[in-house]
Amino acid sequence: MTARDSAEELFDRASGAAEAAGVFLLDVEVHPGPRTILRFVIDADGGVKIDDCVRVDRAIRDLLDTWEGAPRSYVVEVTSPGLDRKLRRRLEYDHFRGRAIRVHAELEGLGAREYRGVLEGLDREDVLLKIEGEVVRIPVERIRSARLCFDAPGGAGSGRKK
Repeated sequence: MTARDSAEELFDRASGAAEAAGVFLLDVEVHPGPRTILRFVIDADGGVKIDDCVRVDRAIRDLLDTWEGAPRSYVVEVTSPGLDRKLRRRLEYDHFRGRAIRVHAELEGLGAREYRGVLEGLDREDVLLKIEGEVVRIPVERIRSARLCFDAPGGAGSGRKK
């Protein structure tokens, strides 16, 4: 099983545990090594507190104790998304609705460009980005990278909006 496959399986298994702990699981990263690093990225209304990380850590460890696919030796890390998180999963485009983001995309006829605006969510295969009052549709498959912006209106300092 590849690290990506392990991450997907862990994400599926851990989502319920995170929800039961009162947070939203955004991502799971698996970094194989002598001691495999299992990083769980969580978010919560009002931001992630240390108590949230502790609750999720305990829930994840309980889950790993009963999962046959768990690595033999591992380190669990539970973290907040950070101020300039790179958006990696489709679900994050809805989760971070209302937040400022920076998108690098290559669009037909326009070439590679950077777009900055307020994330309006995901509509089927398009990310909706409000730029200067106008909603721009950017096909997901054309996005090379997308990040939260801390230093813009609607940035990380403005809180998560649904």
